[in-house]
Amino acid sequence: MRKKVLILAAAVLLALVLAVPASASKRTTVSGSGMTDWGTFEDDAVAIGNRCFVEAWYTTAYTGGIEASCKHHSRQVAHGPCEGSFPGSYKETIHMESECTTTGSGIGGKQGTFRLRCNGEILPAADPPAVWMMDLRQDCVILAGTDDLANLHGSLTLEWHTTSSVPFFETPEIYSGEIHFDPK
Repeated sequence: MRKKVLILAAAVLLALVLAVPASASKRTTVSGSGMTDWGTFEDDAVAIGNRCFVEAWYTTAYTGGIEASCKHHSRQVAHGPCEGSFPGSYKETIHMESECTTTGSGIGGKQGTFRLRCNGEILPAADPPAVWMMDLRQDCVILAGTDDLANLHGSLTLEWHTTSSVPFFETPEIYSGEIHFDPK
């Protein structure tokens, strides 16, 4: 009796494994870095109570597993007043939405555009806080794109860790994560 149950269980398991569509996409690990074009940076800060609400627009060029130029629009809330503060003063929460266009070899040789949506935080990286000394971490999702990237999805982590030895404006942003293409 026990042997029959094991054979039946093995048959069910084999049927489930064979039922997975052959077109299911394989996840690919990607990583690389990005440099912000500070000439494109614009921001607007508004004080509301003891908080500073900042909207910023800028462009970053990414290299590595994803080669793209992304136009970012971020909304940040600094947990402290605008007046007398500086980047790196307070903990900040951040939400970013980006429109990206591939460059160079794109993503695995594929070209097109895609949208990126991120949430994270910025923390002072120095004690006491120092100007432009901060750590940023954002968890992002890649939303479907266009052209060769129409079925692209994935998740990325963006990190930016400034140190006193490398000027803030020369510090690269580092990304890593997984991407996949949905079956057509």
